[in-house]
Amino acid sequence: MREQELYAFVAVAETGQMNLAAKNLGYSQPAITYQIKGLEQSLGTKLFIRAAEGARLTDEGKAAFPTIKAILALIEQLRAATGIDPSMAADAVRDNPFAEAQGA
Repeated sequence: MREQELYAFVAVAETGQMNLAAKNLGYSQPAITYQIKGLEQSLGTKLFIRAAEGARLTDEGKAAFPTIKAILALIEQLRAATGIDPSMAADAVRDNPFAEAQGA
């Protein structure tokens, strides 16, 4: 699960349109679709019902929405409090060959 996927999820949920969410985030529509599919795969469930008129949240998507908004708020609080970009810290842990041995 990646931060970009969470932002894409919220943007689609709030706009109801993949293309409008993409425009608002500065991505292409296929990139938003890719982010949503990645999040759905990570969570093991469909989050949206896709139709010609747009995308609407499934029951699972509705349940996930407040938690995902809270996660993004915490990420922003972390950035504000520390000046650290959490995504960069995650990359450092992921690239550390000793991370598993260190319990990361």
